[in-house]
Amino acid sequence: MPWNNKSLRLRACRDLLHQRGIREPSFDRKISLIIEIIGLVWSPRNLSFCRADAAKLHDAIPTPDVEQQKLFALLDRRLEERTELVRNRIERREAKKTKKRRSQTSTPETAGVTTSEGQTPWDI
Repeated sequence: MPWNNKSLRLRACRDLLHQRGIREPSFDRKISLIIEIIGLVWSPRNLSFCRADAAKLHDAIPTPDVEQQKLFALLDRRLEERTELVRNRIERREAKKTKKRRSQTSTPETAGVTTSEGQTPWDI
């Protein structure tokens, strides 16, 4: 698999996010890691992983203080924005596919030339 900067950053962010024990990131760092991952992914599947990580973070802190509520609001807003972008991208792709299919399957129509008796010139 070819490695590029995006895939390496995504892998590193996910690895950092899921560390436990002494190296576990702080709350603020977890939020920033999830936001960075949201900025890197474009598929609904990857976005659902971000949503699950955000839900775990929400569950870990039952009574957030004001600063944490602001960070949660920022995280939720970024998730919603990215969800809309992904949904629009999928709709455009589907519209493009249907347009392409229609142009490939369209049959040329013959000119319906008829005489006054309802016959075509080839029937005469």
